[in-house]
Amino acid sequence: MTRQSVAEIRPQVRKYGELTSLEVEVAKANDALLILPVGACEQHGDGLPLSTDSIRADHVAMAVAEELAGSTESPNAFVLPSIDYGVSPHHGNLPGTISLDPRTFVDIVTTVAGQLCDSGFTRILVVTGHGGNIAALGVAQQVLLSSHPDLAFAYSPVSGLARVL
Repeated sequence: MTRQSVAEIRPQVRKYGELTSLEVEVAKANDALLILPVGACEQHGDGLPLSTDSIRADHVAMAVAEELAGSTESPNAFVLPSIDYGVSPHHGNLPGTISLDPRTFVDIVTTVAGQLCDSGFTRILVVTGHGGNIAALGVAQQVLLSSHPDLAFAYSPVSGLARVL
């Protein structure tokens, strides 16, 4: 029995989780950029939801993927399922906050990125909606540099990307 194949990815799909496994093979062959939104679950005052940072990261990641969809530089960009917990010990005593230990956060990011690289993807951009994740993302980048030297791994806060979209 032969496995069927597809030559292209449905043009409306921007979310990695909506791809079929056949489309994932095409995405890898086309050197797709994968965008990983990361946020936090923490207080944002009395008027904003606990997931504010994750919501922002998801929206900016999708805007980046949509912007790139029309470009010739990286027409294949897909948004991975987000990591909705971050490094928030400074909010730990405030209602609703769930904080990851920085080592746990680094382990999650490097595991996800490492497995994607091992499966054939070579470019990952992390978009963080939470400033408390920046230092841990720097550590994750260094870990991945030593374990997956062929992986182009970058990260940016939403503020750096939202200005240009």
